[in-house]
Amino acid sequence: PYAFNPETSLNYEVGIKSTWFDNRLLVNLDVFRMLVKNYQQSTLLPIGTGFAIGNAGNFRNQGVEFDTQAQPIDELTLNASGSYIDSLITGGADHLTCDKTYPFQGSPPPASSGPYTDATHSYCNFNGLTLPYAPKWHWSIGGRWEQNWGTSQYSWFVAAELSGQSSAYLDSSLDPRSLQKGYALLSASLGIEPNSGTWKVSLWGKNLTNKRYFTTMAAQTQAAQISGGGTAPANGFIGWLAQPRTFGAEASYRF
Repeated sequence: PYAFNPETSLNYEVGIKSTWFDNRLLVNLDVFRMLVKNYQQSTLLPIGTGFAIGNAGNFRNQGVEFDTQAQPIDELTLNASGSYIDSLITGGADHLTCDKTYPFQGSPPPASSGPYTDATHSYCNFNGLTLPYAPKWHWSIGGRWEQNWGTSQYSWFVAAELSGQSSAYLDSSLDPRSLQKGYALLSASLGIEPNSGTWKVSLWGKNLTNKRYFTTMAAQTQAAQISGGGTAPANGFIGWLAQPRTFGAEASYRF
């Protein structure tokens, strides 16, 4: 059986939480740094089938994030949040498989002392490169309008949120074909609830602009099967799409 080392992390964090103007404005700010050793990562095998789990070296995340909420009038609540995260592989990542046919993040990574797996794939040194699944920017803005339904004990509300992120690699090998550009998603909801808050009924919609984006990507394996039974490698790349525009209804009750 194949064994790998435990993953450990060391975190530093400093921040501030504050309220202003009689609690109508909330502002939170946080600065952080995280050091991870022996990062455990699942990687699609370049030949054959299945995934291999192993230690992918060390990395560090550092950045800043903020969260704000404002209530200019009783019925309206506005919110905004964002983060900037700088992710970097700092050492020990000299056994990850890569495809020598393609450049990686601008230039090919240097070969490690590990053995080649075939004529195309090798073990490469990814030290100093950006982590996969690590966009530098996340952000969201939104608002909610809520008011009483006439003189009744019920309130209706409508809310919307626009959120997004910057580009990121969606494959652990950092293959340039897995670089997904930044995107934004729009969601909204409409509902009713009693002022006691014991239950809520709402209609909602997610990804209202029907944005097409991927959750993860990987190089195709099993060349013979996907090339019509021949022996030439297909050299393909596949991705798993996220949910398209989706609508739904929700009912909840608090005991």
